[in-house]
Amino acid sequence: MLSVQHPAKTAMNARRRPNFFIVGAPRSGTTAMASYLGRHPGIFMPSMPDIYYFGSDLPWFVERRMTEEHYLSYFKDAREDQSIGDAARWYLYSKCAAAELRDFQPDARIIIMLRNPVDMMYSLHGHRLLLGAEDIADFGAALEAEPRRRATGDVPHHLGMRESVCYREVTRFAPQVERYLAAFGEERVHVIIFDDFVRDTAEAYRATLRFLGRDEGFQPEFPVVNAYRQVRSLSLTRRLIQPPACLLKLATGILGRSIQHTIFLRIMSMLAKQSHRPPMEPALRRRLTEEMRPDVERLGRIIGRDLSSWTWG
Repeated sequence: MLSVQHPAKTAMNARRRPNFFIVGAPRSGTTAMASYLGRHPGIFMPSMPDIYYFGSDLPWFVERRMTEEHYLSYFKDAREDQSIGDAARWYLYSKCAAAELRDFQPDARIIIMLRNPVDMMYSLHGHRLLLGAEDIADFGAALEAEPRRRATGDVPHHLGMRESVCYREVTRFAPQVERYLAAFGEERVHVIIFDDFVRDTAEAYRATLRFLGRDEGFQPEFPVVNAYRQVRSLSLTRRLIQPPACLLKLATGILGRSIQHTIFLRIMSMLAKQSHRPPMEPALRRRLTEEMRPDVERLGRIIGRDLSSWTWG
């Protein structure tokens, strides 16, 4: 007997699926690399960042629960000759995303971007302040609050990653990378060190194109993306980031997430100014560097890279 497939299911299955994923880490150049790759004629990246269809242990999985058809609709404009990418900064931190991505696309290629964990902690803290998602302005005090925050769950209310204020936990990269190597194998995981990305962006870009099997001859401009910004009004930012639930639901229903996200970014750009954050207090940097040394050394062994420059303090 012939099997007759429902037309709607046939259309959904015919949609092209992402075949590579930029999985993080946050504040490590992931947004910039996604933007640069999206300019390549042989690569499609959705206009909506951080869709979060995977990562069932992340808060967005519940808050943004969507069907596979909805998820694939973000990639409906991809051409047959293009590689299709998806970027989500917290997939690396997720304990579930690696296995879920493998189940969804076993042949996918994975791009991981890593930064000196001490620098990433400091950058992440500044970014959370900008978003109104951190209420302890002093970085050292925020670190001291981590045990209490983990024990009590007393963290700033925010629609995103509340766990992101537990800075040490987020930056322990070794087990995070191991999950992806176990799921996809070394040949399908490409690790980019932030230092290399900043030092020679063009070469890091070409190496990523080689990994994806795309033409290395194309090179876009490389404007700075996600530079440090200082919020002008913390109270106004918090009101923006934490609107009444009924208003948020109404806006999402009327505008859709993509338009809502665009409007949010434009308003945030008006509420913040580009700035240079003062360097971390030297004694605190030395203490954190020594604390993170075992994980950095383990990470270096895992990826076959000398990361001793991260442990000098």
